[in-house]
Amino acid sequence: MQAGDKLTFVESFEPLSEERQLSIEDIRESIVLFAVMCKKTLNNFEEDVRSIERFDNGNFITVFELSLKIPAQDGSYLHTVIYGHEDDAKLIDINLSIAEHSFDGINHGGYTYMFTNDGILRTEDPAFDEDEEESVKRSHFNIFDLHEWGDTLREFEISNDPEDNKIARSTYEELEDRSIFDDLEQEMGYDDQPIAMHEVEKLEQLLKDAVLFPPSEYPDAL
Repeated sequence: MQAGDKLTFVESFEPLSEERQLSIEDIRESIVLFAVMCKKTLNNFEEDVRSIERFDNGNFITVFELSLKIPAQDGSYLHTVIYGHEDDAKLIDINLSIAEHSFDGINHGGYTYMFTNDGILRTEDPAFDEDEEESVKRSHFNIFDLHEWGDTLREFEISNDPEDNKIARSTYEELEDRSIFDDLEQEMGYDDQPIAMHEVEKLEQLLKDAVLFPPSEYPDAL
């Protein structure tokens, strides 16, 4: 698909490659450019940024999200979401999700870029399995849905219904197993690694072609 061709600049991490060893200066420059890029894009679409207030760990925070699309001529597109959390004092985090979708909305996987003190970490987001339901395969990233799912899971955990408790335990176990695998990949250097400055620059170029893509226009919502 033509949309996926726009991500050919993303290189696999090579843990043993000396070329992958980033300097502290390169990591710092990547952090600054990423933050400026995301904030500039949020400002460009200021009226279209969605947000909700949440009470989290004793504090009120704002969860925000901007949903964009980078279209290709064959109808495929890159669904790009800038999202994060802030409180009255400061921006807590700001991240970017970018996923390849075919013209019919099927999610073919992509990447998440996370703002951290260790650099801008890139995580691979795999495509959904073929045996998943169509509605799942057509799903689009939504930070609000993710928070709602977490709330539901906590409700199941404290529910008086044993079946709800069972679902919660099973889900937590699955998340724990996935977390252990993700930690191992990160420790070995295959995923969740800081990216170089040139990759942020490529993302910045991509975002210049982005257009607004509200959830009401997602193929799975039509």
